[in-house]
Amino acid sequence: MVLALAALYAPLTARAADGAEPASSVAAAGAPQPEVKDARRVTVRIPRSSSSVSLAGRLRGYEVVDYVLHAEARQHMTVRLTSTTRPLTMAVYDSDKRAVCVEACDDRWSGPVARTGDYVVRVGLPRADARRNRAVRYRIQFTLASS
Repeated sequence: MVLALAALYAPLTARAADGAEPASSVAAAGAPQPEVKDARRVTVRIPRSSSSVSLAGRLRGYEVVDYVLHAEARQHMTVRLTSTTRPLTMAVYDSDKRAVCVEACDDRWSGPVARTGDYVVRVGLPRADARRNRAVRYRIQFTLASS
C-alpha cells in the first residue's frame, strides 16, 4: 500500500489543554528536541547478555511515547519500528537533545553514537490518524553494537 509522504511523515502532536489544534512536537533535523507535556517516557535497558531488545507498544490518538536509551560514544545504534496496521512517525534525538533523524528515518534509523548519553526516540501517530483517535499496536527494536 502506497501512502502519501505527507501522511507518513506528518509531525507527532500533543493535544492542547484548550482543545485547540495541536502544535508540532517534532522539529527539523538538527533542531532542539521539543518538549511534549504528556509524552509517556519509557527507559530502555538492553540486557548485558544481548546487544538488542524489542518492546511492544500501543498508541491512540495524540499519545506520544519517548523511549530513552543510554548509549556510549563510539557505539552504533539501530532503531527499527514495525506496525501491521498503521504508519507511525519516529524521531531520534541525541544526548544533546538535537534532532538526528526526523522525517528521513521512516521506520528505521541507524547511526554512530557521537557522545555518551541518553538518546530519545519519539514515536507517535501521523496527525490525520491522531485526529481520528485511531489506535495502533507496534514493536520497536533497539540495537547497540560496539564499533
